[in-house]
Amino acid sequence: MKKKVNAVCGVWVLFFVLLHSCTFSQKAKVEQLQVLEEGPEQVISYEKLYGESYFNDTILNMDLQIVNSKNDSVSLSSIVTSPKIVVRYSAYSCKECINFTVAKLLELKEKHSNVDVIFLLANVPVKDMHVMKSDLFNSPVFRIDSLPFAFDALWIPYLFRIDEAGNVSDMFVPQKELPDKTLEYLKNICVEK
Repeated sequence: MKKKVNAVCGVWVLFFVLLHSCTFSQKAKVEQLQVLEEGPEQVISYEKLYGESYFNDTILNMDLQIVNSKNDSVSLSSIVTSPKIVVRYSAYSCKECINFTVAKLLELKEKHSNVDVIFLLANVPVKDMHVMKSDLFNSPVFRIDSLPFAFDALWIPYLFRIDEAGNVSDMFVPQKELPDKTLEYLKNICVEK
C-alpha cells in the first residue's frame, strides 16, 4: 500500500513538474516571439532608414558564391555589376509576407521599368528556382542560404540595396500592415538610384 501511495505521489509530482515546465516553456516562447516581432520594427523602421541606418556601413563579401537556377555557382560580384535592389527571403518565410512584398515590387516595376531587382533566396530547392523566376517578373533568382544579417535568422522577407563594391544600404522590412511605408520606401530607393 505504501508503494502505491509513493507511486501515485511520484506521478503527481512528475505531472506538476512537467506542467510547470511546459507552461514556463510556452511563456518563454511567447516572450521570445514578441522580442523577435518587435525587433525588426525597432531596428529597421522606415524613419530610421533615412536618418541613421544601422546597416549602412555593412560591406558584403562580393566573392560570396551564389547558385543560379541552373545549379551553377557564381560569385556575387559577377551579378552585382551595378547598384541593385535585393529581395531576400527564405522558403520558411511567411507566404503572405512574400506575396505582399512581390506584389509591391511588381507595382513599382510597372511604373519604373529601369528598377534593377535580384532575388537572393534561402533554403529554396534549385529545381523550383526556374519556375519562381517567371513568378518574380523574370528578375534574376539566386540561392544563398545565409547572409551576415540578423534578419536571416528571423525568416522574414527584407530588402536592401547593394552596389558593385558590396556596400549595403537602405535595409527595410516590408510589413503588410503598413503598405504605404513599403511603397514610399520603394519609390525613394528608385529615385536615389
